[in-house]
Amino acid sequence: MSLRASKNEDGKFNKYSIEGHLYYPSLNRPNTRFKKEGIYETYLCPTDKKEITEAKGQKVKVKEWEDAGIPECIYFKQYTKSKSGGENNRPPVLTEDGQPFKFQDNGRDVIIGNGTRAKIEFYIYTIKNDYGVFTNYMISRVKILDLVEYDPDKKDDPTESNEENLDF
Repeated sequence: MSLRASKNEDGKFNKYSIEGHLYYPSLNRPNTRFKKEGIYETYLCPTDKKEITEAKGQKVKVKEWEDAGIPECIYFKQYTKSKSGGENNRPPVLTEDGQPFKFQDNGRDVIIGNGTRAKIEFYIYTIKNDYGVFTNYMISRVKILDLVEYDPDKKDDPTESNEENLDF
């Protein structure tokens, strides 16, 4: 099935879904690094690699981090502000059984980390402006299937070798 930006008879965007692993997710809080008002975003490395070909065909942003061992992933986003300047809600994040994901656990932030298996429901949004035509996969909601929690205190460097097990 070819994905395309389209609306149903109620005038709402048709929604699609892709399952895979998340990388660099900013779903708890918007990423403000490049936009001061922030943007909810993540990259998803799809389980079905045909999804990469589909996204590339639509000129949706795709990226890979060879140096980190992360294969090609599709970029998904949700703006914090609407075109009219109003606030957009954070995209709903759900647990595998459909319950709201708890970003707090006994006063501790629970941050979704790299490698989390998830399913993203999205719609396709195309804009035309003076710079060209741009197609984006916009997050409608995210379902966490297997959480890998981000640990900012983790000091392990996966590139370091374990000297005890060197076999020379």
